[in-house]
Amino acid sequence: MGQIMKNLLASLGIITVLCFFPVSETSAYHFNGIAFEGNYVWCATDSGLVKMNKLDGTYQVYSIFGSKIVVDSDNIKWLDVNEGVISFDELELKSYTTDNGLADNDVKSIAIDHNNVKWFATLSGVSSFDGAEWKTFTTKDGLVVDDVESIAVDHNNVKWFGTRWGGVSSFNDTTWTTHQFTFNDTTFYYISSIAVDSENVVWFGGERDGKHVLISLEGTSLTLHYNTFGTGWEYYHILDITCGLDNKIWYIHYPFILMTYDKISGNVRYISNKEYKNIATMSARAVSVDNEGIVWLASEEGLRSFNGETWTPYTFDFSVTGVEAPETLSPFSIRGAYPNPFNASTTISFTLPASGFTQLVIYNITGQKVRELAAGEMKAGTHSIIWNGCDDNGTAVSSGIYILRLKSGKLSATGRMLLMK
Repeated sequence: MGQIMKNLLASLGIITVLCFFPVSETSAYHFNGIAFEGNYVWCATDSGLVKMNKLDGTYQVYSIFGSKIVVDSDNIKWLDVNEGVISFDELELKSYTTDNGLADNDVKSIAIDHNNVKWFATLSGVSSFDGAEWKTFTTKDGLVVDDVESIAVDHNNVKWFGTRWGGVSSFNDTTWTTHQFTFNDTTFYYISSIAVDSENVVWFGGERDGKHVLISLEGTSLTLHYNTFGTGWEYYHILDITCGLDNKIWYIHYPFILMTYDKISGNVRYISNKEYKNIATMSARAVSVDNEGIVWLASEEGLRSFNGETWTPYTFDFSVTGVEAPETLSPFSIRGAYPNPFNASTTISFTLPASGFTQLVIYNITGQKVRELAAGEMKAGTHSIIWNGCDDNGTAVSSGIYILRLKSGKLSATGRMLLMK
């Protein structure tokens, strides 16, 4: 590589490394999201944005942090950050918040439709961006509720929106339609993830009372495929779902467990390291299938791919970047809790863009304050605080989901942790 090219890459915060794989060790950095661009797989992580060539294993690391990632038809990458979203074409970063178009800075899901329009699910409705104009859709326009969790686009360019407490809305660019999923007098209002298979069947991951379900909609035919409701299994909601090329539905249910559902046999399988080598259990964050049918898994243990027989892990060196995030981005973020789920204690890492009064507070799932971990002046930079699973009185709390809230000045961010005893 010539010196001019090296200087250009360095100015963009890019490090090019040769990664020989398969490799045996796993990464210690949390991988949160996956997207594909030709022969490249993009991974959003807590420690940088990775672009890896699937053919030779070379990769680049950008000092950009996000969770979900999609690639549009112009090969522009879109990522959610703690305050809005960013776009990245490998030369320029752009930031979008409520100040310039988004309905809400808390973005839950991103999708690209067939016209290259970007769609964003937020707590305050749905936003769309065609590259020139922003639009926002709420209950006033026909959305069933404004708290939207998930988006998918089917083969007819119909947009499907899963909501937190209202079921599903669909939009064909003209008309909004509400869909309610009721089986045996039980209605599933919380639809946390959506995917579309090769036959244009829409698949939904739903939840009620801590139990998850798998539902499909083919035309007007609604089918309940897998139901943990009433079984006593605490499987919570489905975090991510994708459709394979081999009649399998891959999905992750909270707490971060990877499973498959066979559309032909109806068999449900839990993917564990007892059956496969190089696969982490209870740490999955995102799953996706490329156009060759290879399954890619992002987890707290790193990135892995599955060819139908073997899981292959990949490692990346984030320590060599040493490049600060560009000024167009706000580095304010909760970078994660590790381990998560945890048994006794977990380490919470977060980044502050500026010095100032900062609060880090833990709440239970009902919103009650459990523990104040920090409340005082903090310097700009990355910080880590250990939570030992006790409340402000020093009493050990029970197993369950806990909400982490970070506030500094006008900025705020939230995260989730699962305590399992």
